[in-house]
Amino acid sequence: MTLPHNGIKYPRMTEMLSEADNPSFGLMPWVGKCAVKWIKENCKCEDQPGYCVIDEELEEAKTHYKIISQEALDVGSEVHRLIEEFLNEQTRS
Repeated sequence: MTLPHNGIKYPRMTEMLSEADNPSFGLMPWVGKCAVKWIKENCKCEDQPGYCVIDEELEEAKTHYKIISQEALDVGSEVHRLIEEFLNEQTRS
């Protein structure tokens, strides 16, 4: 699906990403960084330097990227909506 503006059809970002050879390749390091960040923020040992992590915390760290991703998707959707609204107003003017 494309977004038309002034006679030009612009592809959606998801469309461009779907045509990439491996669209998730760049996301894998980010997912790992999200897990490490969660551990650093939530699993500091009180009585020694470093981090103390139990299995349940590892599971939470492993999926924490989903929360961050959803927040970014929500912001992105709102930005897209505002841009589309702006472009539509410009077309009407």
